[in-house]
Amino acid sequence: MDTELTSDERLRARAALEAVIGNDDQALPSLAGSEHERPLPALFAAYRQHTLQRVWSPRSTSTPPWKTTKQADGSRRSTVTPRRASSFS
Repeated sequence: MDTELTSDERLRARAALEAVIGNDDQALPSLAGSEHERPLPALFAAYRQHTLQRVWSPRSTSTPPWKTTKQADGSRRSTVTPRRASSFS
């Protein structure tokens, strides 16, 4: 997946997310974009991937703070391990 976003795409994704969260039905159609822009679902997916890559960048040697385990009934459960503030530097 192409996660390289332009500044305009990042701003458009943030504005569209704010419109969704704020139930702003007037702003959302204008942020949907033209035929030369990424559709919103693809933009949201790329923005999510871009954000995750920035959080867990290669310069960070830490692993994600969550662990998913399989339960006896076959379901999965995720747990988050708290970290010390110094581990985010």
